[in-house]
Amino acid sequence: MTHDATAPVIPDVPVQVDDVDACHAAAVQASAEIVCPLTLEPWAFAASSPATPDGQVINVLSHI
Repeated sequence: MTHDATAPVIPDVPVQVDDVDACHAAAVQASAEIVCPLTLEPWAFAASSPATPDGQVINVLSHI
């Protein structure tokens, strides 16, 4: 991914999961900085947060 007009940052990697709500909750519980809030998009339900201490961003998503 090189551009997303609606995102505050460009994710480094997308990861598709079965339950994005559970992944988002785990990230919040782990005190991860949430870069993009849990959002219902036309193509997926996605959440983005840094996954590494150096700030790389993972776009976690589930297709609906």
